[in-house]
Amino acid sequence: GYYGGQLLTAVGTDANNQNFVIAYAIVDAENKDNWKWFLTLLHEDLGDYRQHGWNFMSDMQKLGTDMTVSGIC
Repeated sequence: GYYGGQLLTAVGTDANNQNFVIAYAIVDAENKDNWKWFLTLLHEDLGDYRQHGWNFMSDMQKLGTDMTVSGIC
């Protein structure tokens, strides 16, 4: 875009099926280090993804299939 950078987001769905932003970050590039940083902070704030039923969606286009959530959080 005009300003550069990549937007990393975490969203949720409320009881009325409306989406809301939980967290976002603007980083210089979409890479493993930046995703690790973002997900680590999210994990610290929201708790363990296994206990709280997080769901992850990604095209893995830029990160490759060798990146797993369990290897990050």
